[in-house]
Amino acid sequence: MQLTITGRHVELTPALRAYAEAKVEKLLRFNGRATSATVTVSVEHADHEVEIEAVPPRKRARIHSACALLPLLLGR
Repeated sequence: MQLTITGRHVELTPALRAYAEAKVEKLLRFNGRATSATVTVSVEHADHEVEIEAVPPRKRARIHSACALLPLLLGR
């Protein structure tokens, strides 16, 4: 599976990458046939958001979440 992790206005630290990979692995427990996944971490002012898009064959699932733990992972 192809995994892409992108940060918008945020530095992707090893802890943040590990967190994103763990969340994608957890998502794949529901449907392990995903061919690719994209994780976008963004910070806009005081809003911290994580979006995970997993693409199984012929379908698309998107999860969008404001993560309360994200500031701790970013060291803020």
